[in-house]
Amino acid sequence: MTTCIYCGNAFDPDKPTTTICRSCWFGGRYFEEQRPSLIAALRQIPGIASASFDHTGGGCWGLGVRLQDGRFLFAVVALKDSETGEWYGDPSLPEPGEPWTVGVYADDDGGFSSGEPLTYDLPVTDDQLIERVRVEAARIETKENV
Repeated sequence: MTTCIYCGNAFDPDKPTTTICRSCWFGGRYFEEQRPSLIAALRQIPGIASASFDHTGGGCWGLGVRLQDGRFLFAVVALKDSETGEWYGDPSLPEPGEPWTVGVYADDDGGFSSGEPLTYDLPVTDDQLIERVRVEAARIETKENV
C-alpha cells in the first residue's frame, strides 16, 4: 500500500513508482498542482460555475470551464505545424508556459464530443485564456442586466 501525495488516502498502486491515487489522477489534481494560479484565477471570475482539468478518455485531457449560463470553454494545447506554420489544437494539456487553444461551446456535451465551437482562439497564453474566459463570463451579466 502507498499513500497518495495529494489526498493522503492509502491505495494499491499498479507500479511501485506511482504516488497518485486514481481518484486524484482522474480528478485532475496533478494538473491543478502544476498550475495553481491559473485555476485559482479562473475560479474567481464571476459567472464561472466550475473550472477543472478534465480527463476525456484515451489519455486525453483538457481544461474545462463551465459558465453559469451553460456554455462551456474547453482548452487544450496549441501546436504549430512545422511544415505549414499553421496552429491547431491537440487533445492534451500544454506544459506550463506553452500556448493553449480555446473553444467556446454551447454546452459541455459539445466540448467533449468534438462538437463545433461557437468561437475558437489559438494560440493563447495563460493570461489570454483567463481574459477570454472573463469576456465570455461578462456576456452572462450583460444578458441578465438587459
